[in-house]
Amino acid sequence: MVETLTDRNYEAFLKKNKIAVVLVGADFCPPCKKVLSFLEKEAKKQKEVAFGYINVDKQKMQAFTKYGIVHRIDFEDGGYLYTAGDMPLLIYYLYGTERKRQIGMPEKQTFQKTIDDLLARSA
Repeated sequence: MVETLTDRNYEAFLKKNKIAVVLVGADFCPPCKKVLSFLEKEAKKQKEVAFGYINVDKQKMQAFTKYGIVHRIDFEDGGYLYTAGDMPLLIYYLYGTERKRQIGMPEKQTFQKTIDDLLARSA
């Protein structure tokens, strides 16, 4: 299962899971949907890993600035916007600490190597 993450459950998700993989994506992003599908399949196989999804279309983006996931851009006219930047973005965590970021669809072997490395570090 890939858990939907919000500003209300994000920290708890990271704290309760030894190893976590978080996808930052959006409904309007076809590659994000492809990565989400990939993670849903992996979640059935990778029982020691928690998977989460932040849908930036449906979240309070400013809430994620403190995690470095979202950035505020200020304009000369005083306006601003929040952006997640490149998507899809995968963030790998070990004991709540970010260990790696990856943009785009992961290659199966690279993904598995990252998971295996995290599992080895957690032992």
